[in-house]
Amino acid sequence: MVEKKDTKSVHRIIPCPDYDVTGVECWLSYMAERGYILQDGGVHRGIAAFDRCEPKKVRYRLQPAQKGFVIYDNDGPSDDEVELNGAFGWKYVAKYGVFNIYRADDMDAREMDTDTEVQAMAMNSLHRSQRFNIIWMSIWIIVYLAIVFTSQPFLSMVNRGSLISIALVLCVIIFIVTGLVKAVSLYRLRRKILDGDSLGSGTNWRRGARIYTVKAVVGIIAYVAMIVFGCMFILSDGVDRNQMPLSEYQGEVPFQTITDLVSCSDIQKVDNVDDDVNTISKWSDILWPENYKVYEYGDIVYTDGNICHGGLVITYHEAKNEWLANKLYQAYVQRAKHQSDYEKIDMKIAGLDDVDAYWDGSESVIMRKGNKLIVASFYMSGENRHEGDLEEWAGCIAESLE
Repeated sequence: MVEKKDTKSVHRIIPCPDYDVTGVECWLSYMAERGYILQDGGVHRGIAAFDRCEPKKVRYRLQPAQKGFVIYDNDGPSDDEVELNGAFGWKYVAKYGVFNIYRADDMDAREMDTDTEVQAMAMNSLHRSQRFNIIWMSIWIIVYLAIVFTSQPFLSMVNRGSLISIALVLCVIIFIVTGLVKAVSLYRLRRKILDGDSLGSGTNWRRGARIYTVKAVVGIIAYVAMIVFGCMFILSDGVDRNQMPLSEYQGEVPFQTITDLVSCSDIQKVDNVDDDVNTISKWSDILWPENYKVYEYGDIVYTDGNICHGGLVITYHEAKNEWLANKLYQAYVQRAKHQSDYEKIDMKIAGLDDVDAYWDGSESVIMRKGNKLIVASFYMSGENRHEGDLEEWAGCIAESLE
């Protein structure tokens, strides 16, 4: 039959996975009978591109590709394979997953591989390739998640966004499950052929097509979302979002800062605070609605006239509930303990649910009460420090959690 001149292409989601060999073959033949012929190289990520044509009867066959990754398409079969199958009336059209798609316009064209032993040899080669792909995919996912959660899940969630973090993990899980389902299905198909059954044709592709189409759409969305959320996760950082000079911040900070240390008994004033250097960041999250990070530097002037120059860095989190605050507290403590220069400092502050003080290049205190959490790091010169300063200053900061 002569094809129509109007060759405007149409796209359809393939309603069967590639390992449903007979289902895909029947569906492609059905589309040809409705006037849609598969384009050369017209399969991408489970979506098929068709050219409009006169309705006609053709046959399609899927042959195992003996090389290639599960995730990425290769260039199709070898020239020798294309030439050999072409001699029997079969034209290579496209690659779908781990199978090559051939089409025969002659309904009487002889089959390419009717011998189950030949098919089994091709599936054995494909099976070896799939094992390598599973190992490679597992390594890639482990490295991916290690990079994502290098600073512990709860710290990543509060600083980079809990919705992005959770969505990213769900997308990776879908990606893993999809890959495992495909590997198991290909293994079963291989066993079927080894038992002497031919790949054959005749399956009713409509059975389960709607469910698979939904799964395919979810898979495509998950694949794209994983890339998008991964980029957003890597590029986002709550600490640096909306950072501005502290002097320009118009809101009220819900905790005491370095200038508030004058409430301590032996401090006269805090002087030479550089507003151009001191900054504040504020961000919100669905699980941690209120978060701040403040950098302050200045001179602490004692009542005896001594001056201690240094700074204070405070990170503040208010969680949705006490459980989240406790998990975040534990994450901060674990991260501190993993530092090579970590040294615990004994400290008790009345009225707090949890407190942990340590040295890791600076003196730091992690404090939690209820659903509120403060991490305070003091960068103070030691020559004029008074004994007991750290505990007294931490006590002043802890009042912010009341």
